[in-house]
Amino acid sequence: MLNKDISSAARFSLLGILFLSGANGLMMEIVFRRQLLLSLGVTHYSVATVLTVFMAGLALGSFFLAGFAALSLEVHWTRILAYVVGSHGYAFGIILAAFLCGIALGSTLVSRLVDRLNRPALWLGSTQLLIAGTKKLGQSVGKAYMLNTNGPVFIGGAITTGSVARHPLVQIDAIELCPPVVKAAALFESWNHGVLHDPRLHIILQDGRNHLLTTQKKYDVITADATHPWSADSWILYTREMYQLVRSRLSDEGIFCQWVPLHWMSMADFKCVLRTMRTEFPHMSLWYTGSYVVALGSQKQVRLNLSEFAHRMQQAPIQQDLASVGIDSPESLLGLHLLTEGGIDRFVGAGPLNTDDFAYLEHSASRCFGRETTPENLAALMQARKLPEFLSADNPAEPRAEFQENLLRIFQAREKTIRGRLATYRGNLAESVADYQAALQQAPEDGITKILLTDALRTLASAQANNGDQARRAGKIKEAVAIYTQALNFDPNAPRAHNGLGLINFARGDYPSALRHFDIAVQRYPKQAQIRFNRTLALLKLRRLADARQEVAVIKELEPEGAGVFSAQLQKLMSP
Repeated sequence: MLNKDISSAARFSLLGILFLSGANGLMMEIVFRRQLLLSLGVTHYSVATVLTVFMAGLALGSFFLAGFAALSLEVHWTRILAYVVGSHGYAFGIILAAFLCGIALGSTLVSRLVDRLNRPALWLGSTQLLIAGTKKLGQSVGKAYMLNTNGPVFIGGAITTGSVARHPLVQIDAIELCPPVVKAAALFESWNHGVLHDPRLHIILQDGRNHLLTTQKKYDVITADATHPWSADSWILYTREMYQLVRSRLSDEGIFCQWVPLHWMSMADFKCVLRTMRTEFPHMSLWYTGSYVVALGSQKQVRLNLSEFAHRMQQAPIQQDLASVGIDSPESLLGLHLLTEGGIDRFVGAGPLNTDDFAYLEHSASRCFGRETTPENLAALMQARKLPEFLSADNPAEPRAEFQENLLRIFQAREKTIRGRLATYRGNLAESVADYQAALQQAPEDGITKILLTDALRTLASAQANNGDQARRAGKIKEAVAIYTQALNFDPNAPRAHNGLGLINFARGDYPSALRHFDIAVQRYPKQAQIRFNRTLALLKLRRLADARQEVAVIKELEPEGAGVFSAQLQKLMSP
């Protein structure tokens, strides 16, 4: 009896030692993975390195394959959980707890049975085959892992890079971690101005932070493109150490441009980003762009020469690029200013910093995932915004006085524009339209507000046209016509309203009127096969067979291969 008790105690003591040993090993894995993440920049690199070392150690023992399978699954599930809980720290903690609980529970239960088994090796093999049976699940996990792997600094669609290339620069270095993204950027040539063919562009396939760490080159401008701290590992783009590294790679008069999101970002986290950046850049300014703000940081005070600034904006490539977003004058661009360093200090106040050792954003940013925080952050910025204070004093008095007057007028009008944006986030488009119209009464030349007003009116028209479609399908034709007409009051070229009126006129036998409405709808939505189908029917009724055949050819190109529903119907109607 005593021997049995000693044997049982020894077994449980051994289990306890194995449990503590495993816990210690995995805790060390966490520590080393975290340190490697800061060096390598990306989680899957750091995990793979630690995993390789860990498995090399296990290879000396007899459980290499079992450990390899378990830790491979750990890597996959950690990555997936990070996109659910929002933090690799939380994800790894969950996996670690599950892993250790599994070891403890499995060892406790199996130890009572193992002495009774005649062929324990067979049971071990069966267990490993059961793990292997999860291959299909593992493949799905692996695919999801690859689809969600993001580099911290990237070229994306190269749209920002394309705008940068409009300026007379000597060389542009674009850092991209994922090679297929560079190929995909070629699909956005209409937006990025074909920058991939620019001989000044030098694409570096590397992690952005790593590139800054290893290069000795000094840059006049460094841009950290639009990303979000909650996205796995992107918090390392917003740490004090990252900003120290950026500052060390800037020329004496260099400028750092950091995109900071307003959406999915609590006020505390938003202020933390600015506060952290402020510790490394003695001079900063903040600019409004929509769902992001742009923070500019420099070591020296930026003084803007107004005449030189206006001359640069008049250069054709730059002028065209800015005009596409509604900016056509220095006043219009400077009217997007929010705060300079003094205002930023008052706005952010005292609070935590985001550092490599204290990753504040990694654990807090995910709490706002999916929550629209833009109205809260934007409203606070609207209350604090001030006119820019960095214009140089080397311009003639009269032009400068006129410029200051125009800038003040646009700056004040933009407050109404921002109120319109806030109303849009609340879903009150009618209020948005009223605010934009009020802003344009004060600054009728403001192209940014014109674009926002046009978008709001189009959205209102689309909503009205949807109501008109419902009335038409219910047979309430007079009501539908009235609603479509109201939609056209918001947007005279509203495609859904014109398509609906075209269908009503077609049903009445008024084919010329139907065709006119379909023509307008097609001009707005040239790739909408349904509208082109309706237009072709009107052409056939008017016996314009040549035009109808051309339309059928276009519809064929628009429809997915093997799913030519509209073109097949039309060909059947047109066959003798």
